[in-house]
Amino acid sequence: MKKSLTLVLVIPCLLTSCNTGKVNVSDLYVPTFDTDERINIGAWSWTVKNVNDTQLQGLQEAGLNLLVGTFNNNETANAGLIDRASKFDMGIILDKRPWEGDIPSYKDKDSFLGYCVSDEPTMSELDSLKTLKQQWDNSELKDKMFYVNLNPCYSSRLGTTYDNYIKSFTEEVGLDMVSSDYYAMYQNEAGGTEIRQDWLKDLDVTSYYAKKNNKPLWFTLLTTTHNASGVTYIDPDANDMAYQMYVAMAFGTTYFLHYTYAATGPDHLNPIVDSKGQWTDSYYDVKDSSEMIRALEKVYMSFKWQGISGVFGDEEDNTGLLDYLNYDVPVDEFGVLNKAKTDEDIIIGHFSNDDNKGLMITNVTNPDDAKDASVTLSFNKKYKGVKIFEGEKEKVLALNGDKITVEVKSGKGLFIVPLEKKK
Repeated sequence: MKKSLTLVLVIPCLLTSCNTGKVNVSDLYVPTFDTDERINIGAWSWTVKNVNDTQLQGLQEAGLNLLVGTFNNNETANAGLIDRASKFDMGIILDKRPWEGDIPSYKDKDSFLGYCVSDEPTMSELDSLKTLKQQWDNSELKDKMFYVNLNPCYSSRLGTTYDNYIKSFTEEVGLDMVSSDYYAMYQNEAGGTEIRQDWLKDLDVTSYYAKKNNKPLWFTLLTTTHNASGVTYIDPDANDMAYQMYVAMAFGTTYFLHYTYAATGPDHLNPIVDSKGQWTDSYYDVKDSSEMIRALEKVYMSFKWQGISGVFGDEEDNTGLLDYLNYDVPVDEFGVLNKAKTDEDIIIGHFSNDDNKGLMITNVTNPDDAKDASVTLSFNKKYKGVKIFEGEKEKVLALNGDKITVEVKSGKGLFIVPLEKKK
């Protein structure tokens, strides 16, 4: 019997002509992001006397573009501040409690953004604020901000559930923004830092009603150590400040206010400026934290927030923070991710614009614990790579199959744009 000989010809596969299923970075369509929209970073400022030209310039150099709650009964002094602020691209929201319908001479100045008409109102003030807002909308100030800062969820002054509290003021009063202050970091008995357990409840509820009513989300963060209701809030450094902001960014926050620019009591030990108008250590921490946040500004402000997902590092041993999310969505809700796995607790903010999707991933663990999160993301099959924005660093990576693993440092956040293959 004759034996047949089979010749197997092996031809090297060239990447340019063979389909191996692997995508190279050069195969990806990588969009660019450029916008004039800003992340607004400001501070509660209190007194006009502590806001001269030198200080306005210093605040601008520290990355701030907004002062809220500035107070003076002298309208000439207020008008002078509005004029000075315009030289430094600084917006001013003056404290006007109560507002009695008066229209200031500087009403048409761009640097005059509006009045703070109420801070941490109770439900008993709902009807009066509704009436006041109607008066405002029929006045010459209708195009200025009617600023109301609402209570945090841990306040004893709510008089109802937090959900109903935020809903009522946002929808019945018709507020121009959804704003609250929440001081998440306090000192434990050993002198270390603890995170308030219900912090994410606050952001979860405020972000939900901000999106539902198409209003910007404002967040006031802890900047100055002080005591309140038996709690000693820490003296945060730049990383602590940035941590609070990264967490709030995952919920779509676009306005940040530092508390506080100047001291309001003897226990406010390290505000941004001291009683003599000199910068404190806190000023330089504010400046450094602004640089961290503004590094993401171009990409972050190119998107609109869609929702939040929480992912536990361990179902049993975790921060407990994610248990307070109520309006969170599954990670695959928007057709971008299939799955997300992490060894430490994270939140994922979902974003979109007309052409792209985005993800803001923040490590929510206590920065004092120094726990980096290893996060593996599995993407919808249409995506073949990602562009990662981490501070000032940007990199484009091809997926390994449908997955990529990224490290989210302790106290940090990063923004990811999933990429498709070039058409």
